[in-house]
Amino acid sequence: MSEQLSFLEPVPLNPRMPSPHTLPARALAHLLTGQALTQRQFLADSWRLAAAVHELARMGWPVLTDRLPAPSNIAPGRNVAAYRLAPRHLPELRALAAGRG
Repeated sequence: MSEQLSFLEPVPLNPRMPSPHTLPARALAHLLTGQALTQRQFLADSWRLAAAVHELARMGWPVLTDRLPAPSNIAPGRNVAAYRLAPRHLPELRALAAGRG
């Protein structure tokens, strides 16, 4: 899914780091790789990915949500969320996370 264009000045990124060894920190570590993260991938850590991502968003991390089709026999119209950071922000976010921001 593509990002919406804006003619407004971008808001500077200033996210807070989550506490180490927390679910938001684990989710952020994955998102900083540039790959999307789904609940299935996060199950080894927790079944509460949406809560961890919500906390990251509350802390100022620009998390994007894509809806991916995941039909099943019971729910043929089912979608799942895939969370990611915008590729254009990744270098800056990586620097911030590494303490160089």
